[in-house]
Amino acid sequence: MASLVAPLASGIVGAASGAAVFYQLGTGTLATVYSDSEGVTPVTTHTLDANGGIVRYVEARVDVVVTDVTGATIRTFTWGTDARDARVENAGFTGTLVGGGTGAGGRTTVDAVLTAAFASFGSLDFEVSVNGTPRTVAEAVASSAGLMFNVKNSPYNAVGDGVADDSTAIQTAMNAAVNADGGIVYFPSGTYLIETGLSMPAGEGTVTYLGESSTGSILKQGTSGITLLSTGGDNSNLFLGLTFTATASNTGTLVSVGGGSRATFIGCAFEPLAGTHVYLVDDPATVVVFDSCTFSQAGLDSRVVLSPVVGTGPPAVFQGCSIVTAGESMTTLQGVAASLSCCRITLGSAIAAGTTIFSSLGLVRMMGCEVTNLFTSGSVALSSANLQLVACALLSDGMTANYLSQLARVLEVGCTNVGFTFGVAPAAGSYSATRNVTAYTTSGAATSYTPDILSYGVHEINSSGAAMAFNNPTLTEPAYGFPVTIIYKNTSGGAVTPTFGTRYSFAAGAPASVNNGNSAVYHFIPASVLVTSDLVCISTQTAGGVTL
Repeated sequence: MASLVAPLASGIVGAASGAAVFYQLGTGTLATVYSDSEGVTPVTTHTLDANGGIVRYVEARVDVVVTDVTGATIRTFTWGTDARDARVENAGFTGTLVGGGTGAGGRTTVDAVLTAAFASFGSLDFEVSVNGTPRTVAEAVASSAGLMFNVKNSPYNAVGDGVADDSTAIQTAMNAAVNADGGIVYFPSGTYLIETGLSMPAGEGTVTYLGESSTGSILKQGTSGITLLSTGGDNSNLFLGLTFTATASNTGTLVSVGGGSRATFIGCAFEPLAGTHVYLVDDPATVVVFDSCTFSQAGLDSRVVLSPVVGTGPPAVFQGCSIVTAGESMTTLQGVAASLSCCRITLGSAIAAGTTIFSSLGLVRMMGCEVTNLFTSGSVALSSANLQLVACALLSDGMTANYLSQLARVLEVGCTNVGFTFGVAPAAGSYSATRNVTAYTTSGAATSYTPDILSYGVHEINSSGAAMAFNNPTLTEPAYGFPVTIIYKNTSGGAVTPTFGTRYSFAAGAPASVNNGNSAVYHFIPASVLVTSDLVCISTQTAGGVTL
């Protein structure tokens, strides 16, 4: 909108019937002048009336020269406003208030408004600075749109009412994230029914699955037996604030982690089903991490983490998690090498007797965990090929037979133990073993013993057998470089002459036999430490005991 040249409109004294000339500011070039406020009709003749006045409009600052009827200059002035002079009042900006002071809606200048815009956008000409590069607002919005894929927004249009099948909508949002080389698939509060399994291609970017909270954003397996969500191989996936659920009797898998992938779950919840919470594809590079997650188990063959690996499977890491078991006999971990720190494991009273909680053929480490057994009868086993417990609290409510390993070795350091028995369940004709921090204390009628030199430094053997043969350790040399002490006590009716495997030999003075009620101490030195002599006796036999 053009600006009225006010001094001319009111008339110039002495300029009756004179004229006005308009120049571009600071130049001798004629300026464009209009006869209307809209700036539509330009005029070039500017003859003043009898009062020395004329109505003229300009769109820029101009220099005005006013002459009388003879052509003599009567007056010169500059007219027009710019951002430094034009003042505005707007609720979106602070300025001088009519009653004094400053506040929203007060009077300010256009220059102040534009200066504030520049400071906010970080770039000239109303462009926006994106990582230091000027972009138009449209460009900036378009580039950021690929970071967030809201499954309820168009074109995905998931419903999230727990009734409508949202499989296609969510799969489309996941595909969009993949096509954008990664992004955030966002699940606003709701229950998303999945009737057809969701999947991500192998080797396609990093995707974050973000919920509002673990109680507000729920992915529900609708069809039993399906895998609710599969991550592709060689991907990196992050799950935040989501609940994965199914009907408790459903089979199948909630999340499958592809070979060579890494999946991290933070603040997520896994609810009961008769299948597997998380399945790890058989690949040494596959790894899953659970941080501050909760797991609820129920139903036959329920699993928290499962891998088909025989032996040491892919690693599963639990930090600050809660695992609650209930229902029928089940296995919490199977086929994985697990590490649990600061976790709480609660064994519900409804679980069938004889339940195996860990069935990992790999190493299971627990540090600073609490295991609470609410069983009222029967027995339960925390079982793995190699179970290591450090600074854990092991609590049992009224149980008489709770075992901390039925398969292999247990290492326990600094634990609080109430009601659990360390070792293996006794079987007819074999030794029973009680864990004593770093030593096995065994007793029985067996006539042979094979030391587990990986797990225990001291082996105390109380034998009533008529003979005793010490077998070679089962480990392949070098035997990890740890020396082992063997304490043998003869509790039989007569003298026993111990025999040793081919890896054992003796220093001079070793007793040929050990009488009833007497003991001998042997030190096994691995070949990696002492090449020429694997076992030496440094004790002498005395009646009723051992002198070292």
